This record gives sequence, structure tokens and C-alpha cells, in this order.
Amino acid sequence: MLPAALPVFMVATAMAQSRDHRSLRVVLPDRTIVASISQKRHRGGFDEGRRYYWCQGQHVHVTQGGAEGELLDGPYLEFHPDGQLMTKGMLRCGVKDGVWYEWSADGTIRVLSHWERGYKHGEERTYVEADSIHTVHYKHGKLLPARHKKERQERSNRRRGASVIKPDNIPANGAVPDEAIDKPSRKRRGRNHRPAKTNEQAAEQKTQEDPKKYPER
Repeated sequence: MLPAALPVFMVATAMAQSRDHRSLRVVLPDRTIVASISQKRHRGGFDEGRRYYWCQGQHVHVTQGGAEGELLDGPYLEFHPDGQLMTKGMLRCGVKDGVWYEWSADGTIRVLSHWERGYKHGEERTYVEADSIHTVHYKHGKLLPARHKKERQERSNRRRGASVIKPDNIPANGAVPDEAIDKPSRKRRGRNHRPAKTNEQAAEQKTQEDPKKYPER
């Protein structure tokens, strides 16, 4: 997370220019920022729940609920001092949008998050260790409780035809009774459907119909 204001040691804005955007490069002691500035005036209002990335003079700011300069718009990159990627994402009118990545100094991924117009929306993965991932889900900036994840997993299992064990119905001895398993529903059959008969049942029926033709063995 960036502080509210970043002191700039070197700013180069002449990298590339277009009618609506110009590129920005900011070199700081702990990182280098490469971004794009929208030269269009922001005509809409500001949402107090969103954090806006903007630039004014020789400072880059990240402010919640407003901005008093040019909004960053387009690809946003941060690099470690050695050139290793630190952050990568997309800004739309100053706010995060789409998939965002964060990396450690050694190049290992730290966080993968999904954003929609300045709010976390979807899955967020935090890579605690190489084999440990902490996953949470957001909806329009609000953290969803864990039960929503469990319900989504159960629905996914049912669609794949897998059985789902209900932990609340498991007794203390660890045995799993049949009623504790939420089995996938079977296809409905017509009223005239009859189960297939075994060979022994078929032979017995023939004997009953015509004992002379099909004598008992």
C-alpha cells in the first residue's frame, strides 16, 4: 500500500504521449512506479469507499474518496530497486480494476486479487508459504463469510455428481451414516419404467409362463 504522498526523486513524463494520456515514471528509494496519466478532466463524482491514484506536481497520491490532480489511468507497475516486479494491475479513472498481482523481492508471488471499479470483487489469494494459500472472497468490497465458500463448493460437487458429507451429522465415533451423505439426485424415470431383471428372474418367469416348454433344470 502506498502512503498518502510519495516524495519524488526523479519524474520523467516525456516517455510517451497521446491525446488523452501521457506516461509517468517515478523513481523512489524503495520502488519505481511506471503508470499512465489521464489528461481528461474527471467529470464524475468521487465515492468515499474507493481509493484514487492521482498525481499533482512532483508527488503521487493515493486518497480515499477524492483527488485534486490528474488521475492515473491505464496499466500500473511497481518495481523493486533491482528491477524485479513488485505490483502489476490496471487503473480505471484512478481506481483499481481487474486482476492485481503483488510479488516479493525474490520474485515469489504474494497476493493475487480481483477488483471491480475500486472495490475488491471475487477471489483473493494470499500466498503465505510455497505450499500454503489463504483464500477469501469479496463481493463489491465486502468480505464474504466462510459459509458462502462452503456452499459454493457443495454446489460444485453436486454438479460434478460427487457426494458431499455433512459434518454436522457425523457421530463422535467417526462412522459416517448414510443420512450424513448428501448424494446427487438421480434422474427421474417414467411411470412405466421397470428395473432390469436378472438372468435368474427371467428364467423363473419363463418357467411359470410355460412349464412344458421351459422345464425346471
